[in-house]
Amino acid sequence: MSPVVAKVIWIAVNPANILLGLFVFGVLLLFTRWRRSGRLLTALAALLALFIAFLQPGAWLMAALEERFAPPTELPANVAGIIVLGGAIDTLQTGRFGQVALNGRAERVTAFVALAKRYPEAKLVYSGGAGIIVKEQTSEAELAKPLLVALGVPEARLVLETKSRDTHENALMTRDLVKLAPGEVWILVTSAAHMPRAAGTFRRIGWTVVPYPVDFRHLGEGDEAFGRNLGRGLVLLNVSLREWLSLAHYYIAGRIDRLLPAP
Repeated sequence: MSPVVAKVIWIAVNPANILLGLFVFGVLLLFTRWRRSGRLLTALAALLALFIAFLQPGAWLMAALEERFAPPTELPANVAGIIVLGGAIDTLQTGRFGQVALNGRAERVTAFVALAKRYPEAKLVYSGGAGIIVKEQTSEAELAKPLLVALGVPEARLVLETKSRDTHENALMTRDLVKLAPGEVWILVTSAAHMPRAAGTFRRIGWTVVPYPVDFRHLGEGDEAFGRNLGRGLVLLNVSLREWLSLAHYYIAGRIDRLLPAP
């Protein structure tokens, strides 16, 4: 399945879109002879909204992903390079206003910068092409470059992988770009929920990386009172369900060796 097809399918099965579709279709039916069906659909939409808001199914799905790879307690003394996977920059907003717009995955960038300073001799790879379906755009890696330089990363150390459109292409194109040598140690930075698929994909092509998960999102202690609402519930459900569906796709396609890769 191509990255474009996968993105189109996700638009159709996105929980927020399904919830909105049920509600709108139900309301429209209220003004027809199928009023009873309309009432059932609007009631179903309301019940699903309550379920998502207060029982937070997305939090359960997210916890299983984010707890798979724990943050490293110790890092290697020396590494050949550090890779960060794209996804932290809102490319459309950046293009509109000429300022780098970070989204909710900004920890990918901040962790990458911190590791770059910790390992001053390591190669630094930002892997991320253009991910928009409708039109071509500047790659995310190219948009990230001035921000990284402004944050103190030497331009001469940066390697930009600008063609990839998904995690599988991240792994393949980065490997080809850096000319991986036997025995080299590389750190991989990405969101915690994405790390099982990312680490599993790199491992599948013969590249065992040191996972450095960031951007943890699932609910924890203290979130019970104010963290449970429809907005947060939909965000967690959208992110986690999309990742689980992507894991299933990658497993069926042979891009990972198990449904939920482990350390």
